[in-house]
Parts: sequence; structure tokens; C-alpha cells
Amino acid sequence: MAEAKKTSVKHVQIDKSQSTILVVVAVAVAFCVFGLFATKALVSKGLYQRRALHAERNVAATLKDNYNNAQTLLTQYNVFAQQNPNAIGGNADPKANGPSDGDNPRIVLDALPSKYDVPALASSIEKVLAGRSVTFNNLNITDDPTGNSDQPQAQPQSKAIPFSFEASANYKSAQQLLQDFERSIRPFDLNTLEIDGTDKSMKLTINMTTYFQPAKSLDLTATQVVK
Repeated sequence: MAEAKKTSVKHVQIDKSQSTILVVVAVAVAFCVFGLFATKALVSKGLYQRRALHAERNVAATLKDNYNNAQTLLTQYNVFAQQNPNAIGGNADPKANGPSDGDNPRIVLDALPSKYDVPALASSIEKVLAGRSVTFNNLNITDDPTGNSDQPQAQPQSKAIPFSFEASANYKSAQQLLQDFERSIRPFDLNTLEIDGTDKSMKLTINMTTYFQPAKSLDLTATQVVK
């Protein structure tokens, strides 16, 4: 009986030892697994921070280059704007009001308007005709604001505005009128020209095309996702 009881105690001790070892092993495995996941998370976070820092440095370098380029562009713009005489030989003084006067930026902007403004175009054409003492009978411009949007576009393209008019003038005035359209800072294409009459009294029937170009839109909300 004593021997059997002694054997049972040994078995109990062995079972306790095995249980302790299993608990220690389980805890060690849990710590290892936790350590592996924690290490992976830390490595992933470190790599992300590295990529984010690299992207931030690239953005900072781009901003610095843009600032330097903007300063250079501003200097060049000022030289262009202050050029006198201007690009078409007129007076660049803002107070001057001759047909060829004005600073270069205004001339460039007037050359290809960003707005579809048929009333303003009609007024400009009438001013050119009146400047040569040409009597015009009618001026026809198809006004289609729905098909000619003024909204800024990412890739703006010039759009045609056809028009026609009939006028009466002598030979010299008619010749000077065509030269005025040819020298205009705004582009005018002569499509057809019909002339009827004598040198002293001529009837002109003219079909022309001018243009406008919507402004370019700028996307200032673009972002880059760092993965």
C-alpha cells in the first residue's frame, strides 16, 4: 500500500511538471507571436514614415523650385510689361489711348479674349469701321452663348466666331480697312470678299472669322496618397 501511494505522488509531481512546462511554452509562444506581430507593425510603420518623409522632401523641393521660377517669371513679366514702344509699335503709357497704344500684357489679353462677348465684339468691329469713315449697312454675328462656354478649362482650345457685314467706302478707305483688320492684335481671318462699284463708291460684302479662348483652369486641390 505504501509503495502504491508513493508511485501516485511521483505521477502527480510529473503531471505538475508537465503542466508547468506546457504553460511556460504556451506563454513563450504567445510572447514570440506578439513580438513578431509587433515587430512587423513597427517595421511597416517605419517604412511608411520613411516614404512619407521622402515624399515631403520632394514636395518641399518642388515648392522651392516653383518659388524660384515664379520670381524669374515675375522679373521677365515686368520687363515685358514695361517695354516701350510696345510689341506693335505703340506707346506703352497707360494714359495713351491710340489704336496701337497700351502695355504688352493688355495687348496680349486683348488679342485672344477669354470671354465669349458678342456685344463687345460688335462694338469693336463698328469702331474699326468708323475709324476709316466706312459706312456699314449691317453687321451679322451669330450669338450662341450656350455653345460657347466662358468657363475655364483644363485644356482650353480657341473657338471661332464667324461674322459678316456690308459696307460702303471708296477704294482707299476700303484698302485701309482691310489693312486694319490684318494688323489687328485680335486675329481676324478673311473668308470671302465681294466688291461691287467704282473707285469712289464701292460696296463691300465681307465674311470673316475671329476667335476667343476660354481661360485655363488650375487644379490647386490635387493630393498624393503615400502608401
